[in-house]
Amino acid sequence: MISSPTTFPTNLRTLPSVDRRPSVHVGWRRRHRNPDTCAYPTKKQATAESTEDDNYGGVAPYATNAPFVSALMAFAERDAAYFCFPGHNGGKAAPAMLSQLFGPDVFTYDSTPLPWIGNLFSSEGPLTAAQKLAAEVFGSSETWFLVGGSTCGVMASIMATCSPGDFLVLPRNAHISATHAMVLSGAIPKYITPEYSSLWDVAGGVTPSQVETAIEELKEVGKRAAAVLITSPTYQGICCKIDEITKLCHSHGVPVIVDEAHGAHFKFHPRLPMTALEQGADLVVQSTHKVLSSLSQSSMLHMSGHRVDRERVRRCLEALQSTSSSYLLLASLDAARAQLSENPGAILGKAMEMADLARLQIGRIPGLSILDASCFSSDFPDMDPLRVTVGVSRLGLTETCSCQTKKQAAAESAEDGGYGGADPYATNAPFVSALMALAELDPACFQFPGHNRGKAAPAMLSQLIGPDVFTYDLAPIPRIGNLSSSKGPISDAQKLAAELFGSSETWFLVGGASCGVMASIMATCSPGDFLVLPRNAHISATHAMVLSGAIPKYITPEYSSLWDVAGGVTPSQVETAIEELKEGGKRAAAVLITSPTYQGICCKIDETTKLCHSHGVPVIVDEAHGAHFKFHPRLPMTALEQGADLVVQSTHKVLSSLSQSSMLHMSGHRVDRERVRRCLEALQSTSSSYLLLASFDAARAQLSENPGAILGKAMEMADLARLQIGRIPGLSILDASSFSSDFPNMDPLRVTVGVSRLGLTGFKVNELLCEEHGVIPQFEGMRSVTLVFNWGTSMEHTERLITALSHLSTRFLDENRSQNQVGSGAITPFAGFRRELSPREAFFAKKRKVNIGESLGEICGELICTMPPGIPVLNPGEVITREALDYLQDARNKGAVIMGAADPRLSSMLVCSE
Repeated sequence: MISSPTTFPTNLRTLPSVDRRPSVHVGWRRRHRNPDTCAYPTKKQATAESTEDDNYGGVAPYATNAPFVSALMAFAERDAAYFCFPGHNGGKAAPAMLSQLFGPDVFTYDSTPLPWIGNLFSSEGPLTAAQKLAAEVFGSSETWFLVGGSTCGVMASIMATCSPGDFLVLPRNAHISATHAMVLSGAIPKYITPEYSSLWDVAGGVTPSQVETAIEELKEVGKRAAAVLITSPTYQGICCKIDEITKLCHSHGVPVIVDEAHGAHFKFHPRLPMTALEQGADLVVQSTHKVLSSLSQSSMLHMSGHRVDRERVRRCLEALQSTSSSYLLLASLDAARAQLSENPGAILGKAMEMADLARLQIGRIPGLSILDASCFSSDFPDMDPLRVTVGVSRLGLTETCSCQTKKQAAAESAEDGGYGGADPYATNAPFVSALMALAELDPACFQFPGHNRGKAAPAMLSQLIGPDVFTYDLAPIPRIGNLSSSKGPISDAQKLAAELFGSSETWFLVGGASCGVMASIMATCSPGDFLVLPRNAHISATHAMVLSGAIPKYITPEYSSLWDVAGGVTPSQVETAIEELKEGGKRAAAVLITSPTYQGICCKIDETTKLCHSHGVPVIVDEAHGAHFKFHPRLPMTALEQGADLVVQSTHKVLSSLSQSSMLHMSGHRVDRERVRRCLEALQSTSSSYLLLASFDAARAQLSENPGAILGKAMEMADLARLQIGRIPGLSILDASSFSSDFPNMDPLRVTVGVSRLGLTGFKVNELLCEEHGVIPQFEGMRSVTLVFNWGTSMEHTERLITALSHLSTRFLDENRSQNQVGSGAITPFAGFRRELSPREAFFAKKRKVNIGESLGEICGELICTMPPGIPVLNPGEVITREALDYLQDARNKGAVIMGAADPRLSSMLVCSE
């Protein structure tokens, strides 16, 4: 039992000094706390040690050329008490079947984005350093890591070059992501028909003359090409004359995008074709997992030169990527790049020797033939020597044979309980079972990903997350399917999730809750439709309005200046918004509610849904922070139980799936199911990670057992922490009484601690807790920190948290008693906002950069927020006010990270031109 605060030790020496950490890999130097103070290294001390340890901590020499991997290793060596996402808590609460499948190390490195490591939106730190090293290796002026596959890169490239009504020149055999990008950007296609070989049923590339003809045909009717997209190499490895095409396009002032998803390896052997970057392309998308060795769904976008607006590319990527990007995928990109810095030529040379041998021998087999450039009349300069396409039509294999094979496979599958002979514990997890059955085979793999089940995995990555992961990181295969499959183990796993969570249909999301929010809004709102939503909605809602063309009708939530925290919205506020639209001759197409908020504040969803349905308006609930609500009687009712139509949940936040994995649930028939499905297809990767998908299935199976008992223990610890922390002088606990509105519930697993009476900001308290006490909160604000309890939270860590906060009280309360509390409470983030343009209009409008002092009264051209939680202070299309600038400057001065701004220092801003 924890002693009362009055008897708390003022010296942390009394904390247990036993090293309870799991063993680390050979060669790692452990970073222990100071034995005299039990404190973790301070920032200055960590910086000094970091310099000695090659910048990111004491890691094995092989990782010194991989800044992100090194930072992740150094972080994992700390015996931190996690009060943050993900819910598996470093593996302590990971589903048993998933730990047995992947090994325990995966969970150690699957972390929430951490301030000192950063995320995809960071402007500095190890992740930025890793991207800069990638740019050097691949020969770009800038490189961005992608956790949504090359699909994300193609879409961002088209959106960055084409505004609504612009023409995009592209081959008719471009990847579906190009079509989705045109749907989202409003670009109009000018198709080029590639040469097609009916003998092979294969399309080739496009020629420079075809591109020139397309550009000239547009000019003849008074139009111009905004960009040209080329697919090179094609799936079969056919390359186009990119150098001639880029010279031609640049002579017309047109930028060139190359979908080089299948050619990320070209730069690393003299026999391989020249890369698109070497041939002058402006934007190049590469799937780093296809032939190279990163994990599935990880890719890169490269930029060269200045023909494309870098800031617009960045804004497009922010709109398309998850704010909870997977550290596993990011680490794999860093490790794959480091591997390429060694001796890739020798490795690729051996692969080419084997491909040459196969090509020669297969070509001699009666009835078989090999695709080469002579199969086309067009002059295609190169073919990828690592692609071997075998013609089989002369063997007379028909669809009938295929059907017989399918019947045989189905019979075998039935004998094996549906998906093969998997371990009994996985029988309630169809996707995991299928993956295990597949792994039991020893096939010769001539498919993606390039690590080939771990045989070519980067050594540092294999040592980091263990070798077993690569066995299950597979390209989508017919026997298992992908997210678009209408039947099979993924579909079955989603149906089981729907049963458990109480929906009529559930979709797995590998792009985080952001993807679910965006798909929900796009599925309910067409261009010009009005969306009713709270002003503190997640940035993904703004991005969805950019992509869908919806127009916001904002509700201002109650804001507590004492806490610098916004609450939820009330049914009466929603009704007022709907009625105001009606009075103006408009109607709401949908209502979006955020419940619970980051701090766990819940809205009256039942009343709101009844009200909205009486007006014929569907309700979307961003329940990202409430996926666990259904699994204990003390928890609030779920949004599905309260009648919501579409509900987005982050399965990784408190539950135990891997980061970046979420679910979208649907109930009833008010929303068009097929439109939801199409929106998800437009936003999700076609190379979806089997690792993330397996974690959904395993987490759902884990919840089917006895979640109430486990969550009950977590709530007991949260209750104890709330009671003890509330007694510590200078600290306070956020509860419903902090707001005048009647919010019915708060998540008992969220504990928000007010720290302003210590004379400290939440940012400073977060820093002290992390660096000196090994306690990691989930969220820090100007006046508080928010802690997340989950079923991996231990009593030892809860004691450490309480002791650490008591220590901070003793240390700072008297010292700062005579000083004013942090913050005046007079500056609010939502004061006086006014919209002049829709988010979509502002996003695609021309921009100019102005000094911050000259921005007042201008129309904001970018989305600017503090991170976390990712709630906009300024949206694109809103008038820049003094209140907004003061809040942003105040937040930045106190330690907040500014996200979305082209200039994170806020010395300048992008505004919409006249």
